Amino acid sequence: MSDCIIWEKACNKQGYGNVWFKGKCWKAHRLAYYKAYGDIPIGMKVLHSCDNPPCVNVGHLFLGTQLYNMKDMRSKGRSPFQRGFHPQAIITREQANKIRDEYIAGGISMSKLASKYGLRSKGSISDILARRTWA
Repeated sequence: MSDCIIWEKACNKQGYGNVWFKGKCWKAHRLAYYKAYGDIPIGMKVLHSCDNPPCVNVGHLFLGTQLYNMKDMRSKGRSPFQRGFHPQAIITREQANKIRDEYIAGGISMSKLASKYGLRSKGSISDILARRTWA
């Protein structure tokens, strides 16, 4: 496979390039695909065989569904849920379970738990207890 061609201008938080074209903001890899191969069918994603978000090498780009994209991610071990944590998580799953246990046992407030585990707020603890995070 040839080397990646890296988009070196504006990128979003996920690392995908952004560019204005015909009055619309495009992801750079989608625009590269469009210019090389034509229209992108509705519902199709432009995927990277190199798994490198800022890459705009059209030889690395192909069409696929979101379902295929998720299966591909899991098959390559890139799913944060497979690893048991979110890549930007402050705590581990085990710590989340300890937080639940400590809160249920009583005697410690959500604010104190947040402070103890280095979380920003008692809202984070509330989300853990309600299983909105670390389900």
